[in-house]
Amino acid sequence: METPDASVSAPGAVAFGTIGVGTELAQKVAISGSNLTGDLTIAVEGKAFSCATTTISKDDAANAELEVLFAPVSSGDYTGTLIISGGGLKESVAIPITGRAVQLTGKGTKEVPYTISDALLLENPNREAWVKGYIVGYVIGQSINEKSAIFGADGEDVSVSNMLIAGDVNEKKKTILNVWVVQLPQGDVRTALNLKDNPENLGKQVNLLGIMEAYFGVC
Repeated sequence: METPDASVSAPGAVAFGTIGVGTELAQKVAISGSNLTGDLTIAVEGKAFSCATTTISKDDAANAELEVLFAPVSSGDYTGTLIISGGGLKESVAIPITGRAVQLTGKGTKEVPYTISDALLLENPNREAWVKGYIVGYVIGQSINEKSAIFGADGEDVSVSNMLIAGDVNEKKKTILNVWVVQLPQGDVRTALNLKDNPENLGKQVNLLGIMEAYFGVC
């Protein structure tokens, strides 16, 4: 009987997205080895990327998880490679790694939240973080544009489900480029913050904890 070749299943790429200079972010990378004849060797090439694991035993490699770290110290776009070799593999498995670092004011923590400028630079990293800003308005309809972004707390259609926050309490520009759209989930947060029921919140600063992801197709 012919023995199957050793192989490793792994993601095609590891993408960190954008993070702040001087911070770090870890990504879990699941791998699965089959028909291995020995231990696997793990290496990482590329500035700012690392992995604490350097060896995985043949038995553990059947269902393993690596933690790759991205810790940039300067702004820019970064590329690297996660390399899995040994174990009887005919060829090493090379997984591209990418990341981008930008200079930010905040850290995304409760003590040092991101500013709106930070949040816009990070775009939509799909990570939980604290962000601070001033409540300046809301969005009407199903999409956001210069007509549906309402600066103020007046009108018959003031939204209870969203609000706009900006880095400048006096933000009045009819543009979506300077503001962040915040979804207000049902419950205490919506009750306390929405401008329809609380018009006096207009202009107040708020610190929010949530997932930084696309809403209305924007940040």
